[in-house]
Amino acid sequence: MTIDPAAPASASASALHIETPLVHSSILSKRTGHNVYLKLDSAQPSGSFKIRGIGRISALSLSRYGREGMHLVCSSGGNAGLATAHAARTLGVPCTIFVPTSTEGAIVDTLRRQYGAEVVVEGAVWNDADTEARRFVEAQEGRVYIHPFDGAELVRGHATLVREVYDQMPRGEDVDAIICAVGGGGLVGGILHALSSSSSSPSSSAAKTRVITTQCFETDSFTRSLLSRPAQHVTLDEIRSKATSMGTRTCSASHLDAARRYGHVTPVRVDDDLAASAVWQFYRDHGVLVELSCGAALAPVYFPQRILSTALAYGEQDEVVVRGAPPPRPARKNVVVVVCGGSKIDAEMVKRYEEQTGDMDGRGRADVDGVPV
Repeated sequence: MTIDPAAPASASASALHIETPLVHSSILSKRTGHNVYLKLDSAQPSGSFKIRGIGRISALSLSRYGREGMHLVCSSGGNAGLATAHAARTLGVPCTIFVPTSTEGAIVDTLRRQYGAEVVVEGAVWNDADTEARRFVEAQEGRVYIHPFDGAELVRGHATLVREVYDQMPRGEDVDAIICAVGGGGLVGGILHALSSSSSSPSSSAAKTRVITTQCFETDSFTRSLLSRPAQHVTLDEIRSKATSMGTRTCSASHLDAARRYGHVTPVRVDDDLAASAVWQFYRDHGVLVELSCGAALAPVYFPQRILSTALAYGEQDEVVVRGAPPPRPARKNVVVVVCGGSKIDAEMVKRYEEQTGDMDGRGRADVDGVPV
């Protein structure tokens, strides 16, 4: 596949995010039997991919309102809130972050002390905080509401990640699959936007890139919705996973529709222990700290026989793969894992993950396209 040459990686970049490395992992390539590349968005200045879309919205808003009239507002006690606060500090504008009572105290302290954001704690869940954030924005001109995972400009910002990947791949090499974690769907929305745009380009003749979406069980609105027959938009009763950064009860309807239209999307779910094991093994192998939600995206390459081979096989055969009858290993593929980053991690947590989960060899719950593996 050829990404539109008229839209280089920098075309929709703000001055607030950086081009992150695409690194070939010899360790994971040997482990999986495929060429595994790591897109290290954990290296973004705010700690996650979120600054791509949020930085774009912030930069566009600055041109509209000016520095004196703009006030950024976001409802997120996680990476979107940190990205908004980083953008506000960089641009020199005020910022208010609305968070639910469940938000970790360390995140609130970081928002206030490191970024100078005003933090309003409101409601038991994100939806409550979001309602108050919208009211706050409506009360005064120049207050810019930034949704944590939805919106056209957010998607365009996140799409820059894919353009970078294609610019950074070895000459003549294509991308067969992209693995990404999904919460509300902003990241996969950006990925699908870039891939769908490129698919319509006259210069593109290759097969569609397969997108492998990953979630933890019990925070899986996107996966449940994508698998539903007839099609539904599933709202979870509650979030029971520890992967709170992907913990929204309802995913974005627009990103869900984009996945259905694109078609070449294979959903994967893992339990928290498999994600945690991937986190500590990734730190051991690559020295990079990522949070539990990102561990879900790493699980397919750390448990390739169970997960990755099955997910890739869906692009090569029609029959459903059942437990106990793994498919033949697909031909060697170029697989990109989006290492999306995250703030809810430290060395002590990594050590605890290692002690609690080990290598999870043959253990833990996982499914691919709704089928247990």
